[in-house]
Amino acid sequence: MQYEVLQPPHLPRPMGYSHAIKVTEGSLVFLAGQVALDERNQVLYPGDVVKQFEAALRNMRAILEQAGGSFRNVVKLNIYLGNRRDYYSKSRQISALYRRCFGRHYPPMTLLQVADFAYDGLMVELEAVAVV
Repeated sequence: MQYEVLQPPHLPRPMGYSHAIKVTEGSLVFLAGQVALDERNQVLYPGDVVKQFEAALRNMRAILEQAGGSFRNVVKLNIYLGNRRDYYSKSRQISALYRRCFGRHYPPMTLLQVADFAYDGLMVELEAVAVV
């Protein structure tokens, strides 16, 4: 994958994400929202946003690897939260999980708090676009 990180001079320098990435070659892979569900659609780790974030990352990794890529190929990441305060209170652990997967790769990100998820007990959902 070939890309260029865009940083317009009049925008503040982002911390932990990029404003934009311009992709110059590769194939697009669109990942549906990944959550902490097992193969029977049972919610894993109810009440634990850190473990659910980790499970969603595992699902993302499996899809990215099947597409021939890795977390380094992600060019857009959306994080949907049920409770942003709970997420922020665990930000140190979540950041460590992120760095373990993405390293120092910071794609453009959107962080949103949503009213509800498709399954009761879910706390976080990760949706991404990758180029492989």
